[in-house]
Amino acid sequence: MALVGPDGVGKSTLAAELIRRYEGCTAYVHFRPPFWSYLPPGPSEVPAGPKTDPGGSVLRGVLRIFKSLLVFWAGYLRRIRPALRRGCLVVADRWAYGYLVQPWSLGYDGPAWLARLVVRVMPAPEVVVLLEAPVDVILERKTELSADQITEELRSYSSIPARRLLRLDATLDPGVLAQEVLVLISGAGS
Repeated sequence: MALVGPDGVGKSTLAAELIRRYEGCTAYVHFRPPFWSYLPPGPSEVPAGPKTDPGGSVLRGVLRIFKSLLVFWAGYLRRIRPALRRGCLVVADRWAYGYLVQPWSLGYDGPAWLARLVVRVMPAPEVVVLLEAPVDVILERKTELSADQITEELRSYSSIPARRLLRLDATLDPGVLAQEVLVLISGAGS
C-alpha cells in the first residue's frame, strides 16, 4: 500500500501505527524501494526541508525519471515482491506519485505527460490511501508548504492513477485510522 498526501497530513504517523498494529511481517518504503539495502520495518524521523523549486534542466529531469523507473523496478523485484510473497505488509510513503504531484521536489522538470507515462509503468501498489485534512490543520503540523500548495496537492493526489484509492480523514486518531485501513485492505485481495 502507498500512503499519499501533503507533508504534515500524517503519513509517517499512520505508517508507524499500521506497522505496529499489523500482526505479521512488515516493511516500509520511503518514496522508492531500495535495491542494495533491506526494507526497514518502519519509518524513521527525517527532518523535512522547505519545498522550493530547485530548478534544473529538462534533460536532467528526464534522465532522472528514467533512472527512477529502473530503480523502482529493480527494488521492487529484489525487495518488495519477495516481501509480498512472504505475506508482509509493505507500506510506502508517496511511492512514485511525487512525480505527478511535486515533480520539482524530485528534480523533475520534464513534461507532465512523460511523468504520467512513467508512473503508469512503474509497479503499482494494490491500495493507495489518500490522507486528507483541512488546509489549516495541515499548516499547523508543518509549514513547509503554503496553503495554496497544500490545496493543489490534495487536488492532484485525488486524481492519481491508482488501482484502488481510499480517501481517509487524517484528523482522526492514528489508531482509529490504522484500524480502518487494516479492515479495508483485508478485503483488497478478495
